[in-house]
Amino acid sequence: MSYTGIVKAIHGNELCVEMLPASTSCDSCRTRNLCRISEKERTAQVPVSHPERYKVGQSVIVVCGESLGMKAVLIAFGLPLVLIVLALAVSMGVWNSEKLAVLIGLAVFFAYWTLLFLLRDRIGRKFSCRISGCRQL
Repeated sequence: MSYTGIVKAIHGNELCVEMLPASTSCDSCRTRNLCRISEKERTAQVPVSHPERYKVGQSVIVVCGESLGMKAVLIAFGLPLVLIVLALAVSMGVWNSEKLAVLIGLAVFFAYWTLLFLLRDRIGRKFSCRISGCRQL
């Protein structure tokens, strides 16, 4: 998926790009009815190898892999669901107590999200986008 954005700042080898309302990008997207990108302003930190080629205010095209969306959904919803169901099943099988099973399920849920929070920088690097070109405004 590609988005048009404007370079807002340059920090070392990273561009801070503000994504423009994605009406043109969204028109060709199959999931446009489920997505909320076009409704809000958002920024992305995009690593570049030659930051001197860009300047603040320049319009650029930001490209993100289509598989990133599925990975994000899996990390945010799929894995926690599997872990909670597993925790509930194991807890019920071992202790046969619904209250304890719910507490263990909640503990697993909070532990998972705490781990995600602590690893957010490492995970964020896997979800990076790239600049594919420049556009004239």
